[in-house]
Amino acid sequence: MSEEKILKDELMDESELDTVAGGLYETWNDRVNFIKLGGGFYKGDYRDGTFSATEVEKAFKKMGEYLGINISASLGFDRPGASPNSYYLDGKKISRDELWSIINEAYSVNKK
Repeated sequence: MSEEKILKDELMDESELDTVAGGLYETWNDRVNFIKLGGGFYKGDYRDGTFSATEVEKAFKKMGEYLGINISASLGFDRPGASPNSYYLDGKKISRDELWSIINEAYSVNKK
């Protein structure tokens, strides 16, 4: 087996590491929040208990369609070259907390 060497430009600094770790944590919590809301927005767990960021992104899209607003998320922590999690409401980038506050308020008002 050949020895792999880490190149200096492949190393992450502390802020990049925080972003990767935070991305997984945030996406997991997004998943949990959708499950708590119910309504069938999130349907993405695997039999082994793992989940997919893509399924969480689909849940954001479904929620947006339900509320009549454009919600999107870029949750690429598990993809090569991924950037930090990003959340958008009607094309405007907002924080995760802002988006969940809006979803929780709107969903509770619009819940059938």
